[in-house]
Amino acid sequence: MSPAAPGAQTAHVPSWLHRGWRLIRKDIGRKLTALALALLAWGVLENAVVGEHHLDLEVQVVTSREQADRERLSHDAVYLVVPSDLIVRDAAPQRIHLSVKGRPRDAMNDLSMSAIVPFPPEMLGAEDEIQWTIALERNTFKSRSDLPQLTDFRLSSGSLTVTVARRATAQLTLGSVNVTLTGRPHEGHNFQESRIEVRPNVVMVNGPRRAIEELRADATRLRLAAIDIDGRTSTVRQNVGLARELLDDGVQLAPAFVEVSIFVVPEDITIDLVSVPVIYRNAESLAAKKLRPAEATTTLDLRVIGPPSELDRYQNQTALLAQKIALIYDWIDPAQPLQEPVRQRRVKVGVFKTGLSDAVRVVDAQKLEEPSIDYKLEPIPGAP
Repeated sequence: MSPAAPGAQTAHVPSWLHRGWRLIRKDIGRKLTALALALLAWGVLENAVVGEHHLDLEVQVVTSREQADRERLSHDAVYLVVPSDLIVRDAAPQRIHLSVKGRPRDAMNDLSMSAIVPFPPEMLGAEDEIQWTIALERNTFKSRSDLPQLTDFRLSSGSLTVTVARRATAQLTLGSVNVTLTGRPHEGHNFQESRIEVRPNVVMVNGPRRAIEELRADATRLRLAAIDIDGRTSTVRQNVGLARELLDDGVQLAPAFVEVSIFVVPEDITIDLVSVPVIYRNAESLAAKKLRPAEATTTLDLRVIGPPSELDRYQNQTALLAQKIALIYDWIDPAQPLQEPVRQRRVKVGVFKTGLSDAVRVVDAQKLEEPSIDYKLEPIPGAP
C-alpha cells in the first residue's frame, strides 16, 4: 500500500460496520435465494388468506334515511338523502368504484358495502341552488353484515360534488307553440300549425324553482322533443317528452309523455271561375220603399281553394264547379237598412255551396278576400 499523501485524512469505519458487511457478504448467494423463497412463500400465503373484491356503486337519490336503510339491504349504492322539497340537479361522478382487500378470503367474496350521505337542508340558506362537495372516506361505507378485516381500501374518487336546488311545481297548458318540428313534408303537402294537437294539453312540471318560475312566466319556453316530419305525406302522431335542454336543467313533465298530432295533408289547389252571376232577391222590398237599383254588381270573378280530393275533378270542368256555387244578395238585409237613396255602398255577398265541404273556400279572384258587391240606389221616378 502506498503511503498516504501528506495532509490526507484516512476515513475511520467503525468495526461493527466491518463485521456486519462481512457477515452479509459471506455466502451471499444462498442468502439471496432464501430471501426470494421467503417472499414467494409470503405471497402464496397472502393470496391464500386475503381476498379482493370490487364494487361499482351508483349514486342514487332518496328522500329519507329510512328509504336508504331499506334499499341498501338489497342494493349496494351511494345513497344521497335529500328531502322531497329539494332536487338534485347533478352529481359527479355518478358512479364510485370501490376496491377492497381483506381476510378471511371467503368473506370477501360476498362483501356488500354502501354509503348513506344525508344532505342538511339548512346548507341552502336563502339560496335557490348550491353546489356541495362531500368527502368520501373509509368510515362512510358500511357493510350489511360483519365487516371482514380489511387490509386495503381504495375509492375511484375521494369526493362527490352535488348540485342541490329548491323544487317547485306549476300547471301549464300546452299548444302548437310548444311543439318542435324538423324537416318538411313531401312536396305538394303541408300542415297547419293551428291544427297541431297536444294530448293531454294540461300538464304539471316540476324542477328547480328558478327554471319553473321562468316557465310559469312564459309557457312557450316549455319545448317538447323534436318531431321529424321530413318527407311525410300523412298525419304524424308521436309520444314525446321534454326537450333535452330542459331535462338537463332538471325539469320533469307529468305525465312524462304527451301525444302530438300533426295533420299533414296535400296542399290546396285553386280553380278560378270567371263571371259568376250575382243573384238579387226581394227586389219588391225596394219598390215598397220607392227605391230601385241604379247600379249593382252583376258578376264576380272567383277563386275556389280546397283540397285536391274535392277539387281535382273540376280542374277541366269549371262550368260544373260554377253551378255548385251561388252568390246571393237579399235586399231585405237587417244589417243594411234602406231608408233613403244610397249613392254608393259596398257589402259582402252570401256564398252558398252545394256538394262542397267547409274545407273549400271561395274568395274574390282579384282581392283574395270574401266576395263583395257594389250598388247604388235611386228613387223611382213618379212614385207618389
